[in-house]
Amino acid sequence: MSDDAVTLAEQIAEVHRECGVRRRVYPQWVAAGKLKPEQAARKLAVMEAAFETLRELEAGEAGEP
Repeated sequence: MSDDAVTLAEQIAEVHRECGVRRRVYPQWVAAGKLKPEQAARKLAVMEAAFETLRELEAGEAGEP
C-alpha cells in the first residue's frame, strides 16, 4: 500500500460527512426546485447504503485474524 493510499477509515469518514451534507442541503434544493423530492431521497439512500457497506467491510476486517 502506498503512502498516499486512501484508507478505509478515511473513506468511511468522508461518506459519513457527505451524508450529513446531503441531509442539510437537499431540503433546500428541493424547496428551490433544483432537485425533485424523489431524487433527493434516492441519492441520500444510495450514499447511506455506501456508508453501511463500508462499515460492514470495516467490521469484517476487524474480525480477521
